[in-house]
Amino acid sequence: MKRLALLAGVCAALCGCSAVVNYPIIANSPKADPSPTGATCVNVPQNASRIGFGVTGVQALTAVEQLTGVRAAWTLEYPEFGDAFDAATTCRYSQIGATPILQIDPYKTSLALVAAGDYDAYLRTYALTIKRFAAPVILSFGHEMNGDWYSWGWTHTPAATFVAAWRHIVGIFQTEHVTNATWMWTVNIDRPGSTVAQPVSAWWPGNRYVQMVGIDGYFRYAPDTWDAVFSYTLSQVRHITGDPVLVSETGVEQDPNSYAQTTQLFQGIEQNHLVGFVWLNENADKNWLLQDDPAALAGFKQAVTNYERS
Repeated sequence: MKRLALLAGVCAALCGCSAVVNYPIIANSPKADPSPTGATCVNVPQNASRIGFGVTGVQALTAVEQLTGVRAAWTLEYPEFGDAFDAATTCRYSQIGATPILQIDPYKTSLALVAAGDYDAYLRTYALTIKRFAAPVILSFGHEMNGDWYSWGWTHTPAATFVAAWRHIVGIFQTEHVTNATWMWTVNIDRPGSTVAQPVSAWWPGNRYVQMVGIDGYFRYAPDTWDAVFSYTLSQVRHITGDPVLVSETGVEQDPNSYAQTTQLFQGIEQNHLVGFVWLNENADKNWLLQDDPAALAGFKQAVTNYERS
């Protein structure tokens, strides 16, 4: 369930995202090379929190911070591959201490052409603009690729093509010495026997190209527990890499167990020594808004003090 997926319908039972979103792939005419834009974002604070929020706009972020008493460590943006980096908007998040996570998604873009170098002019411009930005950012590309709902993912694009595109993109950033960007490889939760997501190992680009792992997953149903939602995928990830792991998109469905599930989220992060989590505080394919779920909000507030002090 991503910002561009607000139009999608109900998700398949085992998935942590929205229903399949079919966009036509543009297999010719790479994006034009824009001039580097945006200014340097300097003197940014770094919130000590280990909780982030996915919201639309700085005003919404400030509102959920006030609601929960948490200063966000991260915020989520979903730019499309081919768009110019929006330094002005991103800097507004940075200036209030929330490190931006940019989930860059290749809608309407051929990953084979990305890997072949057809988009290199665009990528170099993007890399140099991020470098000029200077403030820390977390970048990802083609998130939830192990699921079957995006054109760059399972059943639509071979894993080897995704890996080649990822390595090519990160390689350009490395060549341009972009040191303020952390690359986060973001997968969707997988469960034994799932028909909508597959094991993550085939999509792994290698330690040279990743500094952090994101896992997207939600408590979608009343019986869901931390182990049922996250443990199987987390075990797979830890067989691949020792990189830090962030629950990069999550929320709790409004049901009789939302209080307990919210506290389990905090406990699971702690017990598994994860970096933290990002709560998608939006009304998307389901309503994940904390302000609309008094039980989840109560569980959140109950858990947050001990979590933030640990």
